[in-house]
Parts: sequence; C-alpha cells; structure tokens
Amino acid sequence: DVGLLSLTVDPRYDTPAVLNDYARSLKADPDRWRFLTGPQEDVYRLLEEGFKLPARENPHARHGEEKFTHTTRLALIDSQARVRGYFDASDPASLSMLQRRLRNLSKESP
Repeated sequence: DVGLLSLTVDPRYDTPAVLNDYARSLKADPDRWRFLTGPQEDVYRLLEEGFKLPARENPHARHGEEKFTHTTRLALIDSQARVRGYFDASDPASLSMLQRRLRNLSKESP
C-alpha cells in the first residue's frame, strides 16, 4: 500500500491541467501517484515546515539559471503522516535503502 505524492515548486505554471498532462506522459497510475499544486505560499510552507524540504523561487534568475531551488530528496511518510526518512532520488544506493525501509514499514502494525 504505497502511494506517491509529487508537489510542484512552480504552482503558477503547474496548474491541475498541466500536472494531469505530465502524469499521463509518465503513465502514472492516478490511484497510486498524485500530483499536487496549490497557492505557492501554501505549497512552500508544506514542503519546508511539514516535510523539512527546501523550496524557493529565485525571482532574480537570469536566462539559463534555475528559476526554482528545490531538493531531489524523497521523503518517506508513514500512514500517520510522520517523516520516516529522506532519500536522494539521484543515488541508486539511497533508492535501494528506500526500498528496504518501505518493506520494513509495511511489516509494522498501523
């Protein structure tokens, strides 16, 4: 019973329609993988205060520079909405650890 949640760091561009198109392009199962947006202030507050993950817009970005600063870490959240770990999405060893933690988490009692 694993679900995935992707939050945009650019909610002004990433409307629900844009995110739906993106999800379809990835062939994401809508019952298991949700793509969320909302007011930028709320999204950033959730990322930073709830998940302890950085997200910032760089309003002074020049052409070719990143307009948004955000992490590539994944947060593992349990059914009680507790952060159980962070994993680097670009590191195969970290992703293997995430898989092990998911298996262990699924064996815990709710």
